Amino acid sequence: MYVNNIEIYDNVYGGYGIGRLDNGKVVFVPFGVKGDIANIKIKEEKKSFSYGELIELVKPSHHRVDGFCKYIGVCGGCSYGFLDDDFEIEVKRRIVENSFRNISDFKIDEYVHSNKRDYRVRCRMRLKWGGLFYKKFNSNELVSIDECPILKPSILNKLKDVAGSYSDTDCDISIIENEKGEELIFLDSDIDITDSKYNIKSKRCQKGLKSIEFNINKHTIPAGYRSFFQTNRYLFESFQRKVVEQLKGYETVLEFYCGSGFFTIPLSKEVRKIVAIDQNDEALRLLKQQATGRAEVLNTDLKKDIINIKGRFDAVLVNPDRDGLSKGVLKVIMDKKPEIIVYVSCNPQTMSRDIKNFMNRYKMCQFTVVDQFYKTYHIESIAVLTER
Repeated sequence: MYVNNIEIYDNVYGGYGIGRLDNGKVVFVPFGVKGDIANIKIKEEKKSFSYGELIELVKPSHHRVDGFCKYIGVCGGCSYGFLDDDFEIEVKRRIVENSFRNISDFKIDEYVHSNKRDYRVRCRMRLKWGGLFYKKFNSNELVSIDECPILKPSILNKLKDVAGSYSDTDCDISIIENEKGEELIFLDSDIDITDSKYNIKSKRCQKGLKSIEFNINKHTIPAGYRSFFQTNRYLFESFQRKVVEQLKGYETVLEFYCGSGFFTIPLSKEVRKIVAIDQNDEALRLLKQQATGRAEVLNTDLKKDIINIKGRFDAVLVNPDRDGLSKGVLKVIMDKKPEIIVYVSCNPQTMSRDIKNFMNRYKMCQFTVVDQFYKTYHIESIAVLTER
């Protein structure tokens, strides 16, 4: 079904503009911008809402900009690539505020932003037919790309070079590169690695470096082939500093989802003891090699409903993935009753859901948005909760 002259009246989390059909039903339209008048096609009907596809712009919004990337509207990555910079910030602020509307007196105390384009130090693509592909918006369909404005140029050049050497391979390919230009490239395949000028690994074998290091605020933070690392090189220092400053002065810190130590390593120099927990073997191995004696590193399945952690802790730091805290982690925090909880997240919806569980005992004393994901719908935030 086609619908003409629908007005997009807002932008919401997930990369959608939203409009309303004549029958009152809300329709979510990817790449729509508040103020657009558009002709759309209804792609999927749900009971209380629909998904649409933007077919034609009748009248573009004054917030709409063009030219950010030639793949905008096809590639699923930069779903806010059509928004002007000021409106992108406005949209993200409103999304966060709406996510926390059930928490009284909520406010954003600080919004840290960078509009530099080539910010990403890591990415994952599809390697196929000697080319590189991203996924389309909310789809497993692929779109061939030969440029990406939010990637460091050197990263894409290396991936193109590798893709040309594995033209018969069909697999995911990921890369991370540090400030010295050292890279780790992982091919998610059982293929043999041919001679390469790059540090590269497959499921079967590996050539070159086993890990690389980033220097952030004079701290050495390791990174591996398959362990999580932060994204925006222009905000590494301020992001790390804002979290660490909240926990200075506390004796003992319990950290969940520590990764390879982006926060653990600097914190281990500021507190008497930190217990850092994750379930990624590679990340924990790298952290153990780099951390000071004040850091105890534990490998624990964080998805379990029951997690046993001994001891008392003054402070808790969590940095979960988009799914938020598991029941087990949530229960540990409630049982430990720390003086302070610092919650770092890239999903304001699951973050808000989890924080509501703490509000009987804690109050939110500071909330900072660190917008690591320019032109995408992802939003990184830091919430600081202290005892009432």
